[in-house]
Amino acid sequence: MGYLYAVPGLPAMLIALPALVKGSLRVRLFSLGLFAYFFYQYFMYALAWAFGPLFLLFILIFTSSLAGIVLIASTIDASKLSQHITGRFPGRAMAILSFFTSLLLVGMRLGRILAGVKGDYETAMLLGQTTMVIQALDLGLIVPLAVFTGIAILRKKKRLAMY
Repeated sequence: MGYLYAVPGLPAMLIALPALVKGSLRVRLFSLGLFAYFFYQYFMYALAWAFGPLFLLFILIFTSSLAGIVLIASTIDASKLSQHITGRFPGRAMAILSFFTSLLLVGMRLGRILAGVKGDYETAMLLGQTTMVIQALDLGLIVPLAVFTGIAILRKKKRLAMY
């Protein structure tokens, strides 16, 4: 039933579609976020869940989402993107949120990993599973991206303050 968490994303993408076709930067960034969410969720489902009748659908969704990310990202001029981040952009709050998210995920995931390394499979909740897919994806993808985002935002805000 976890795959139902993506249901709100489908109407959001359909609502955004007309503005996406017109080339709105905000909607392209919003769509990138939606596609990244779909990619992450369905990639995780394809890797972590027991094989079942939705397996091929999960693969189709995460590969389509990755294609959407590449397609939309290729339409964004990165050199001009930074011009849209003005003094009104809540950079400090976004950076704090990014760092907080990374710390929260490390705190949430590290306990189970350390328990598993020590051989306490009950505490690690590893019973019946071969590895910790969610923990690997969170610590290997989300945490580094959140830290990078926080640092990049703070650097940009610092450069804006100089001018």
